[in-house]
Amino acid sequence: IFILFRSEQVILGEHSMPSLLHSSSIDNQKTVVHLSNEQINAEPTTIHLSCDDLPPPEPPVDYDVEDNIIREKLQKETSKVTPERISKTEDKRKRSGSVNAENISGTTNGGGYLNQRHSHPVADNLLQKQNVRSSPPLPAKEQGIVHPSVPSTTSNLIEKSNQINRPQQHKERQPSVHVPMRKSPHRATVTKRTRTYVVDGVEVTSTTMHVLGEKQDLELRKKELRDLKRIQREEARQQQELNARAEQIREQQERKFAFEMQAIQKSYESEVEAISKAQKKKMEEQEKQQEEEMRNLAKRIRIDQERDLRLFRDRLRQQEKILKQEVGMLPKSQRKPVMKQRQESFEKYQMDKEAEFINQLERNKENFLQKAQDRHRERLCLLERQFLEQKHQLERGLETAQWELEEAQLAEKHALLTQQFRDVFHLQRTHMLARHAKEGEHVRRINQANEENMLRALTIDRKALPKVLRNESKTRTMMFRKSLEVDLPGESSETWTAKIKIFEEKEKQRIRLKMDEYDLKCKRKLAQLVENNQNVLRELEEIHNEKRNMLLDNERAKLAEYEKEYQQVLSEWKSNLSSRKAALEAKFSEELATQERFYSSEMTVNSGVSSSSSSSSCAQARSSYNVFGLDQHL
Repeated sequence: IFILFRSEQVILGEHSMPSLLHSSSIDNQKTVVHLSNEQINAEPTTIHLSCDDLPPPEPPVDYDVEDNIIREKLQKETSKVTPERISKTEDKRKRSGSVNAENISGTTNGGGYLNQRHSHPVADNLLQKQNVRSSPPLPAKEQGIVHPSVPSTTSNLIEKSNQINRPQQHKERQPSVHVPMRKSPHRATVTKRTRTYVVDGVEVTSTTMHVLGEKQDLELRKKELRDLKRIQREEARQQQELNARAEQIREQQERKFAFEMQAIQKSYESEVEAISKAQKKKMEEQEKQQEEEMRNLAKRIRIDQERDLRLFRDRLRQQEKILKQEVGMLPKSQRKPVMKQRQESFEKYQMDKEAEFINQLERNKENFLQKAQDRHRERLCLLERQFLEQKHQLERGLETAQWELEEAQLAEKHALLTQQFRDVFHLQRTHMLARHAKEGEHVRRINQANEENMLRALTIDRKALPKVLRNESKTRTMMFRKSLEVDLPGESSETWTAKIKIFEEKEKQRIRLKMDEYDLKCKRKLAQLVENNQNVLRELEEIHNEKRNMLLDNERAKLAEYEKEYQQVLSEWKSNLSSRKAALEAKFSEELATQERFYSSEMTVNSGVSSSSSSSSCAQARSSYNVFGLDQHL
């Protein structure tokens, strides 16, 4: 904020504002510094003065060079004016007072026309026509008083202000551009600049104060950058947390799948082990039973063979008795040689038959034992086949459980990936909404700041416009008076007064029209700015909506793609089940065939050996019986 300290003619009464800082000097010329509380503000404010109705400023004017020209013009003009008009002008000047500092240096963007060494045609004419007079001194009780509402540091501004009425030849020329420097970047500072120049032969001193805030121009931008970096860090952290959590969940799911598969495998192995134990126990029982049966069978066969052998020997003895009876029926002379011959033949026959009978008994025993072993082997084959079928059934159950588990795992994995994908897009939507909210807040803050700046500038211009228009009206009135003096030099003062009054009424009407026109223009500018801001917000909302829709479309497309891939993987897995099932059934059939071939071949070999031995022994016994003619007895 630029606060201009100027040399003014101010009369302070009892109702002066308490926020003003007063100072006076002993002589008639004094420097009064105005510093209101509203002007002391930490926030930097740009002040705009609407000069749309005024011509643009002219190049800088060197007041030192033009002082003599102004004096010559004033002398020429005053020489033409009658003493009567001069006295009226002097009286009017006394009543109106001297030119105030606002007429000399009106602020525009923090500085006045004269502060920037610029001039204006209308203002130059006004300054050439007016003389600056000193204001009356203040009361003694108000001299040197500093109001307590103003900071004590500003009381030194009056002591350090330049002395007025200094000689013109010792006045130094001030630079046209001055950039205020910030003393401390961390606190508000006040930079002042005092300029002394001559207007209409009167030396004028003006002090410009520039209040600098705490670097609030860059602080907001830095804060936004910090917020942006913080948001980016937060987004990266949330993304990392989501990825880590997703990876952890996937690892847990893999461990769960492995545990379920191991549980099924362990259950199958435990059942197979139980079946193997039962089979082993059953086989051991069968072996024990077979051994017991074989012992009992061998014992029974031995008893039967002993009985048969005893009967066979009894029959042989009976045959020997019959032979002796037949020999006894022969003549006595023939008995002894025939008896001896037949006795030798019968003994040989008896020995052969007994040996053959014993061999036959052994073969019969072996046949019975072999048949018992075959029956036992058949039982073992049937038992082992049952156990093998049970094992195959367990393997089928294992494969079925594995297939169901694989299908469930595929579905669960797909559901997990879909959920994680939705979580990723949800996080992206959350980040996008946060960024959109931040952008909207930023744009609304900028729009609000622009509206406040425009409103502040328009308010300042609105406050300064009446003064400019009054100065312009005074200039036009003075020019009108000069034109009357030139055009109607012989008219009476009443005519001049009437014409001047009519001209002043027109000027008042023109000022009112200008004020109304300016108010309307301000309203249009403000309404246009508000409408532009609303359009910007609407465009931003449309862009945000488009981004959200694009994100949703991308999410739907990705989900559809994932679903398609899942269905493809599931169909391939189902198509592979038939081949796996066929391979499993082929494996089972091969195992059953191998077992059947093993037992059938062994049983066939044993049965062939036993049948051949029994047939040969029977034929040999039959031939021996026929030799002796004892078939009927046998």
